[in-house]
Amino acid sequence: AFILLWKPPFAARRLGAGDRGKEVLWVRRALDTIEGKKSGSASSELFDADLKQRILAFQREQSLIQDGFVGSETLVRLSTALLGSNAPSLSRRTR
Repeated sequence: AFILLWKPPFAARRLGAGDRGKEVLWVRRALDTIEGKKSGSASSELFDADLKQRILAFQREQSLIQDGFVGSETLVRLSTALLGSNAPSLSRRTR
């Protein structure tokens, strides 16, 4: 068991298809970074079918429930994936 102290990049709410706003833009740009894609300045704030497919793929890779929504667990994993090797992790100390 462990406790995770984490500050979300925006006021946590569940995002899904049809939503729009700065939160959706953050998710899109986070996935662009994780996937090694170049984010365009004209990135859409609409949670469209393409973004849903990208979320489903990310959830599958992270062994999350694949529902296509960005809830708190998916958001934590996105934030952690952005940190790459600098992300905090649990490990046992070897002696």
